[in-house]
Amino acid sequence: IRSYLGDVTGDPKAKMQWAQYFRNVVTHYQVVIEGWPETIPFANLSSASSSLAQLEVLLRKWELGATYWKALSDDELNQLQQRRNEGLENGEIEEHSCCTRLDKGKKRTNHSSAVGMAKPRLREMR
Repeated sequence: IRSYLGDVTGDPKAKMQWAQYFRNVVTHYQVVIEGWPETIPFANLSSASSSLAQLEVLLRKWELGATYWKALSDDELNQLQQRRNEGLENGEIEEHSCCTRLDKGKKRTNHSSAVGMAKPRLREMR
């Protein structure tokens, strides 16, 4: 998926970002995935599917061009953004949120001058 994204965007460093797909991929690179199989959840493949058969089907679809990255025109992107905003407003789409910090609500000192300070751990979302 990543190599195909690099091909369509012309950016070899382009990365697929499942959690923030719309903001970090669709809006940033102005592309969408077309032809995604309905039997495979649209999520990070490392955690969404453990079925090798499903992953092989998806790989074949990419190789045959049935699943592909589609570059969007400005008008197409604007229409997608409008539909997404409507979905967010009426609750059809839920925005991905970051994990809550374990030290939420506690005073933190400024450690900008300290070298090698560990970052606070994040609480796992389930």
